[in-house]
Amino acid sequence: SSGINAEYGGAPKAEKFNARAADFSLHAEQLCRVAEVATDVGCDQDPHRHDNIKLSIEALRDATPLVVYSGKTLSLNPESESANENFDLVKQQWVAEAVRLRSDVDKCVAPADFLVESERKVKEEGDAAKELMNSNPKEAMVKVAMVQKITNRVLEVTDAE
Repeated sequence: SSGINAEYGGAPKAEKFNARAADFSLHAEQLCRVAEVATDVGCDQDPHRHDNIKLSIEALRDATPLVVYSGKTLSLNPESESANENFDLVKQQWVAEAVRLRSDVDKCVAPADFLVESERKVKEEGDAAKELMNSNPKEAMVKVAMVQKITNRVLEVTDAE
């Protein structure tokens, strides 16, 4: 019984939540940064789309702490129906904004340019992972995960073409 309490309650649960919240926040910020770069490079021909992307980036940045806060509220009150409903609502809004952002970025960036930039980023992240492997394996795995995300996105874009 004390093993279960140690595993599921108290500090380990809070630490696990905080780590996941930090990962989520980092991921959201990476999405926003990638969208900013893509917008600055590829949306000159459509200023309205450029403005829409900037608004979506701002909305995603505003929504991210709300998702974290509602997730924390739910983790502290797992039986609360209102906490669960609030988390679901905030999460759905965040996902909808992320999908809208990705769609607009896809429309303003030429696939060939995306592939060239993706190749550069995969090499950069892969090289960084190699360098970190001995000194900081956890950070190296973050870099490897980024390579995987990029390659998955490349597959999605090439399938759409």
